[in-house]
Amino acid sequence: MTKENKKMNKKQIAIIVVAITLIITITAFTYAIWSRTHTQTGVNRNTYACFEIAYEETNGNGVTMENGYPQTDEQGMQNDPYEVEITNTCSTAASYNVILNKEGTSTLADEYLKVAVDEEIQKLSDAQTVDTKTIEGFNNVESKLLGGGYSRS
Repeated sequence: MTKENKKMNKKQIAIIVVAITLIITITAFTYAIWSRTHTQTGVNRNTYACFEIAYEETNGNGVTMENGYPQTDEQGMQNDPYEVEITNTCSTAASYNVILNKEGTSTLADEYLKVAVDEEIQKLSDAQTVDTKTIEGFNNVESKLLGGGYSRS
């Protein structure tokens, strides 16, 4: 292999490395723009490019359970609900996911806790575990996918 061929190979490798780095940087930046995490307390309204999200808390404390006791699914469905309403405000269809972030101070095992989304009851242990995101001021240790959907305007 001649010296000129070696120079050409080094240039090609350098161009490929720069191109890959550029692609990774653009992908990371684009993901950061579209991926948003919000911690919610009280009644909030957040507006996104395509979604309007409304939180309704009857008790004002978020999803908490202190001094809980075992109850049937029917009894549990009579408790004050924590409601999240997601409305597509764009002229295009878009998908969304609803994720529950479990706080590190929780002492109740997931197999003993049930959640209901759109009247569908499931054990928290049966919900899919997803990548846990770090949320400032919140000691979350696990994230569970509760549901999702595809919304047309």
